[in-house]
Amino acid sequence: MGIDIPAGAAILAPLNQTRSVMPAHFENVSMVEFDKGNRSPTVVIRILDTLKDKPDDLQFSENPYPEALDFYFRFDDTTDPDDAHAIQPEQARELFNTLSNCIRLGWNVLIHCVMGKCRSGAITHAAQALGQFYGLPVTITDHGAIPNVLVKSMILRCAYDQPPPEQKIPLSCPDGD
Repeated sequence: MGIDIPAGAAILAPLNQTRSVMPAHFENVSMVEFDKGNRSPTVVIRILDTLKDKPDDLQFSENPYPEALDFYFRFDDTTDPDDAHAIQPEQARELFNTLSNCIRLGWNVLIHCVMGKCRSGAITHAAQALGQFYGLPVTITDHGAIPNVLVKSMILRCAYDQPPPEQKIPLSCPDGD
């Protein structure tokens, strides 16, 4: 059985924690391909629609990887930052922290949204950019992703507020307070 990580929680990893020998790997898939990931994931990130007229069972399948940490978020595939259903800053911070820690620990991450293209693709490509930012190896399998630019940019914006390398990654990006 996976561990459901509610909003506001994140993996906390010190920078000097021993990482795996393999680079972190991120793969985005559609809901239909959720159980067909190329590697056994350590973390699963699910992106669900906010639309109330869609039953959850159509977009929230059982996690086929019971040993994986199971994160889920609700936001729609929109590039309008003023849309109430767009990714929110808190969600971007939580995704940033989760991706950063997975990169530093060298974990395999499977990311899925309904179609496996835009939102999950944006998260996969953001992880790749963060790996380059940290100078750590990251591989991706993106299955023809068309990354949502709002999702990707909001996650990467958190990198500008990151703590110095000798500190632990906080549970959320600093708000400047």
